[in-house]
Amino acid sequence: MPELLNRPIFFIGAPRSGTTIIFESFSSHENLSWFSNRFHKHPTAPIVSLFSRLTFLHIFWGAKAQSRRKSFLKKHLPYASECYPVWQHLCGKKFLFDFLLEKTANEIETKKTIHFIKKVMLFQGKDRFTAKITGPSRITFLNSIFPDAIFVHIIRDGRAVVNSIMKVRFWKRDGGYKNPWWTNGLTDEDMEVYENHDKSPLALAAVQWRRIIYAARNEALGISEDRYLEIKYEDFMNDPYDSMSKLLDRCVLNPSSRVYNYMRSIQFKNMNFKYTQSIRNDHIAMLNDIMGDLLIELGYSVV
Repeated sequence: MPELLNRPIFFIGAPRSGTTIIFESFSSHENLSWFSNRFHKHPTAPIVSLFSRLTFLHIFWGAKAQSRRKSFLKKHLPYASECYPVWQHLCGKKFLFDFLLEKTANEIETKKTIHFIKKVMLFQGKDRFTAKITGPSRITFLNSIFPDAIFVHIIRDGRAVVNSIMKVRFWKRDGGYKNPWWTNGLTDEDMEVYENHDKSPLALAAVQWRRIIYAARNEALGISEDRYLEIKYEDFMNDPYDSMSKLLDRCVLNPSSRVYNYMRSIQFKNMNFKYTQSIRNDHIAMLNDIMGDLLIELGYSVV
């Protein structure tokens, strides 16, 4: 069995839940290593992490759309990325498109993953590792590789998530309007709900949002309570600095001026109001019908 990593931290959640804006801020902590955007073209080469040492100087930290300082140069400098090509290299294509419920990594996958990440950490000169993985949580699978991992589950109002998913090009282009994005997760009941709503793309996204959260919470029962944390997107946007301080503490990381300085380049704003402007009232009623019980359980208002 390979040597374990020291409490890696995984950010999980449905796509379009605000995971990026929170994760990128968190990953600017001086003790954390991560897969960068540079890995997309070189997913088998941990030495690419040497470029991430540029981020020791704040001016060389890359940026995505959330940053006020976005520029052509910033888009091409290193920043923490979801980087599925690396996970496919380490664990196979199943990691990308399967819920992996009750699945564990085999010995080869475990050794390969830990060895690869240890090299990434070495090249970056860091002693902790963090990653963002959206969609199904894959907690059971990841826990089989990292038995002391911490999982940070970002949850956002499902109606806002569905609205945002409908607007991203890849979702429609790659079949998300007609077929489940991930396999071996949706139940017969989920599919029946989708079909009963005339196979609406909104309904399909809604049942997947609901199943992702149910599955994550169920998988979290298999690990200790101190290794699973839920953060609501709306709470974080309301008070990002206090929320970040609490998050760092829960992840056993010291307060970091680098994190707070990075956060000052970000525009934190709750964008949930967009779904009420973009989705027809009858479609909102449909989403409330599909997701209402879980929305209420999570503390959201359903009118």
